[in-house]
Amino acid sequence: MEQSSRQTSKLSLCSRYWCSVVAKKGKFKVLKSSQLILQGSIKNGLYCVDEPTSTSNSFNSLFASPSVSLQEVRKSFGHAAISRLDSFILKTISVEERSAFECKSCVMAKITKKPFKGISQTASKPFEKIHLDLIGPIDPQSRECHRYILTVVDNFSGYLAGFPGR
Repeated sequence: MEQSSRQTSKLSLCSRYWCSVVAKKGKFKVLKSSQLILQGSIKNGLYCVDEPTSTSNSFNSLFASPSVSLQEVRKSFGHAAISRLDSFILKTISVEERSAFECKSCVMAKITKKPFKGISQTASKPFEKIHLDLIGPIDPQSRECHRYILTVVDNFSGYLAGFPGR
């Protein structure tokens, strides 16, 4: 199933940019009209793009499409840095817009919890003190239409439980 989803992902990326991916002996190439766009190696099913030896805007016309946004380009290439995707980004997107761009997915992935600085004593028995947190609304919701998760942590044992909610 994992191989099938990987193939589907690769095909959707190629069809969006009208490219083809050729993989042989642990190496791959991405071609557009028989012209090499990028290449790399395949390690444990992961496609690793080789560091470019030069940069150029000559490939810009290969990917120019008025319907492709900055967000879509970053998502298609695994949220790589905008500076590494220059040749795939339309020149109609200004330098200011590129530098001010914030990917919502990347921002959310970088969020970390801050420690609680209040003075608190550890509980002496289970369920003497519990910590609750409500996460949500979550978009997209689950198949069962749950949009929230109630987390419960027992202060004594550290037991953690999550309960879906609407």
